[in-house]
Amino acid sequence: MRLTFIGKDPRSNPAGSPTVYITDDATLIVQGWVIADGEAREGMKIPVGEDAVEIPIRMLPDILRGFLQIAGPAIGGDTISRSKEKREQEFCDAA
Repeated sequence: MRLTFIGKDPRSNPAGSPTVYITDDATLIVQGWVIADGEAREGMKIPVGEDAVEIPIRMLPDILRGFLQIAGPAIGGDTISRSKEKREQEFCDAA
């Protein structure tokens, strides 16, 4: 799996901080802080083979930047790039 760096939390240390990547499989990978709070983990009911990390909300622009890089191919570029007139016509056709 090939990773492409998207962004890193500017307030964290350079060696190990929350970071966002996209993969060549059109997925996002988020590196973050381990959720060590037992009550929080228990409440999440995380299945075997999955995990969760915590990241600061200030990283949302990086997550959105990564999403926008993969969203077009994943859901069809036309969904994002089509003109307002085309969307309005499709809406009229569906009605």
